[in-house]
Amino acid sequence: MARHGKFDELLEVFHVLNSHNYFKDMDDYNVMVSFLCKAGIVREGYAVLQEMKKKGFCPNVSSYNYIMEACFKEDLLRPARKLWDGMFSSGCCGNLKTYNILIQKFSEVGQAEETQMLFYHMLDKGVEPHVTSYTFLLEGLCQEDKLLSSF
Repeated sequence: MARHGKFDELLEVFHVLNSHNYFKDMDDYNVMVSFLCKAGIVREGYAVLQEMKKKGFCPNVSSYNYIMEACFKEDLLRPARKLWDGMFSSGCCGNLKTYNILIQKFSEVGQAEETQMLFYHMLDKGVEPHVTSYTFLLEGLCQEDKLLSSF
């Protein structure tokens, strides 16, 4: 449905399944969040996240990653940053994918200090960087000519 632009139908499917208590666990909800976010329906994906919480489920790192990725595709930096803060305040720690999503986008928009802060936060949390983490960080620093002053 999402591939064919049938977003209203996708939402209707969610509402019908939800009203029949189809979603029994986090994986069921994450499938729906993933579909909505891949379709670019970020607000609705976030609403499903809130629905999860109402039903007593604690969203996991995948739930947050889907929505953050969708926010950044739509250039919704402030909501993504707020989501990041909420993720940590709820006790859900980011993983390598989370940090790479954030570092990549902040690097793209020329926020080298934010990119660097996220990289150090990742290290502090014991998340092992990958070559893509270093690439995104270096791209952001080079973009702002801060490579030498940062290290």
